[in-house]
Order: sequence, then structure tokens, then C-alpha cells
Amino acid sequence: MGSGQMGTLPVALSMLASFLSSITLMGQPAEVYLFGPQLWLFGVAAFLAIPVINYVMIPFFHKLQITSAYEYFGIRFGRNVQRLASILFTIQMILYLALVLYAPALALSQVTGLHTLLVVTAMYFVVIFYTTIGGMKAVVWTDTFQVVVLYVAMFAVLIKGTVDIGGFGVVWETNAQHGRSDLFKWNADPTERYSVWSTLVGAAVLHTAVYGANQLQVQRYLTVRTVAQARQMLWINCAGWTVVVLLTVYAGMLIFAKYAMCDPILAGRVSKADQLFPLFVMDTAGDLSGFPGLFVAGIFSAGLSTVSTGLNSLAAIWFAEMDGTDFKAKLTERKAGLTVKMLALGFGLLSFALVFVVPYMSGLAPKDMVSRVCHT
Repeated sequence: MGSGQMGTLPVALSMLASFLSSITLMGQPAEVYLFGPQLWLFGVAAFLAIPVINYVMIPFFHKLQITSAYEYFGIRFGRNVQRLASILFTIQMILYLALVLYAPALALSQVTGLHTLLVVTAMYFVVIFYTTIGGMKAVVWTDTFQVVVLYVAMFAVLIKGTVDIGGFGVVWETNAQHGRSDLFKWNADPTERYSVWSTLVGAAVLHTAVYGANQLQVQRYLTVRTVAQARQMLWINCAGWTVVVLLTVYAGMLIFAKYAMCDPILAGRVSKADQLFPLFVMDTAGDLSGFPGLFVAGIFSAGLSTVSTGLNSLAAIWFAEMDGTDFKAKLTERKAGLTVKMLALGFGLLSFALVFVVPYMSGLAPKDMVSRVCHT
């Protein structure tokens, strides 16, 4: 919990970093490339969730001062319900973390030709090491640095790509010519992939759950002293998240503008939509020393921050699950700290083992729904 004495800004940036992942930075541009820019409302929707979280959820958890968000279930409904919630969260998180580091490894493989699983192994070793040794403070400060790298990488790549293609006007016109400039779809049909109702209202409900009850975020609310600080963190986080969503949406539109006449998937240049953004970076700035590396650093920053936060949270909830046991009652402060570290290490190794299953899953974005013939 960082002793409950951490600063507002670094924890806010850590919240943002944990919510962002390599899936966000690679999957969302691919999603926009395939289906259009309506995803931009997903970022704005975060602000609709703030009132409920700021004035209901944050004061509630600050009053309880619990380590695991699911301890409330134990207080209200009994330990069996608490344990069930912890188990479900653990399954979801371990599977998710395996995907989160596989995605940037895929990007690095596209850029350098290095074997994907070799890269994943190296990155898992790094993140398990500093998360296990450093705890929440290490997670927060590495997240803070990583989110800065992420923003620098995104802005650099998008500015370079926009200049090369001829400016924002060219990007917008190309998308408009292909019927991809509609930012608001008011269709109430629930089978519509994106509409104002599903993206804005639906995402607001999702954000309420993620920011209001998810262990990753609740744990951060309790790393600062006051409710006011936690509320400031949420405002900073939502603003940062909205900017990232807008950047990834624009990235998808930019990629579409560049390949409007020749789909790289149909042309066989990439095998998955997930690889479109790395391909765009190499085509746009591959000959500029440092640019591909900056992009990969940004992608990995997003992945590492999410994994470190996930492992730390898993260790926290299962340490809380030990409450009332003879084992925990006998722990000294030193042994308690060692136990939490071993939990983080164990969950890290378990998540790493599942990475080897990821290649057999479907992509981060769905299969291409557009067909554009490539002309030589």
C-alpha cells in the first residue's frame, strides 16, 4: 500500500499506466483501422463515471481501509463470497497479463526480427524482479517513468506520420472518402458494433466498475492519505486516459490513410491486424535512428506497467485472504514482507507460463472487415 503516504501525481500516473496496456496501444489503432473512429467516445466516457466514484466509492474504501477490495464481500456476505471474488479476479488477471506482454513482443518481433517468445521471457524476468523486490513503491515510480515514455513515443510517431502523409487534412479526407468520418452514430440497434449508446453510456458503466471497484485502482486510492488526494488522482487519470484514446483513434485513422489503397493484411505484409501499427512505424520512420526503438519502448512501457500492477494487486488480495489463519498470525513484519514477495513471484511465474498459450488465441483486434485491392 506504499505506507499510505505516497504523492498524488506519481500515483495518478501509475493509475493511468496500469489502465493502459500494450493491448490499448496496438489493439485500438487496429480496431479503428478496421471499423472506424467511433471508439473515441470510449475515452470521454470516463468523465461520466467520475461523480459516482469520487463521492461514493472512494470515501467508502477510504473509510474501510482494507488491503483487498474484495474484503468488503467478506464483511458483508462472508468469507466464501470474498474468496470466490478473489479467485475470479485472479483467473482473469493472470490470463490478461499474459496477453499484455505478448503484444509488445509481437511489435518488437515486427521491428527487429527477434523471436517473440524470447522477448517475452526477457521482459517477464525484468518485471517480476522489480515488482517482487520493490513492492508498490517500485511499481508506482516505474509506472510514472513508463507513462512518460509512452506519451513521448505516441506523439513522436503520430507527428512524423502526419507530416509525411501531408497533414491532418489528408488523413481526414482519405477516411471521409471511405465513409469513415462519422464520429457519432445514434443508431439504437444493439447489434451495431459502435454507437453513441454503446460506446458512451456502455463505456461509462464499464469505467465505473474499473475505477470504482477493481483491485488495481482501489489499492491506489489507499496509497495516499486523504480522499481529496484520491479524487485529484482520478481527475488526472481520466484526462490522461482520454488523451491516449484520442491518440490511438487518430493512429488508426492515420494508418488507414496511409494504406487506403493497399491493405497490408491482404497484401501479406502482416499476418494479424495487431501488427499494423508496428508496420506503420517501420514504413514511416524505420530509416530514422532511434524512432523504432522509441516506439517499442512506449509499447513495452505500457505492458510492463500493467503487469507490475497486476502482480502487486494479486499479491495484496491473497495476502488479505490469509487473514484469520494461524500462518498469518505467526508472521513477523519481516516474514510478512517476504510472504507478499513470494506471492508476487509465484503469480508472475504462473502468468509467464500462460504466455506460451497466447499464440493459439485470436488476435487483439478482430479479423479484417475491409477489402482494398493493392495496385502496383
